[in-house]
Amino acid sequence: MGSAENKIAAGSRRRQKLISMAPDCLTRYTVSFMLIIRMFVSVMLDPGGVETSKSLSAALIEFGFTKVQRACWETASMSPEQFDALKKNVDALTDYYDTVRFYQFPCDGQLVVTELHQKKWRRFTVHSQG
Repeated sequence: MGSAENKIAAGSRRRQKLISMAPDCLTRYTVSFMLIIRMFVSVMLDPGGVETSKSLSAALIEFGFTKVQRACWETASMSPEQFDALKKNVDALTDYYDTVRFYQFPCDGQLVVTELHQKKWRRFTVHSQG
């Protein structure tokens, strides 16, 4: 094997390692040597008070969400790192009386619902029949 062939093989192994390290609940798109991971996220808010509602709305706008209905916010370009940061931010802004529900797609090819209710996180996976 020549020097150029070794470099190509090493690059391919490195790319495969990056893909294998990505979380399983995400769809992977590879463009050249860069890993791009995006998902659609919808958020339903049921805040316990006006102040919480305002602070959650401001946080969602900061993360690039748009308001589509009274209590529903959406984005189609959220990365896993942004989603984790959003969950931490939401957890800090809410109290026992607030409920926030996230709908994520695709997540391992399925719909995943993550809910913060009474300061406890719950995660549900919607499986398709077939």
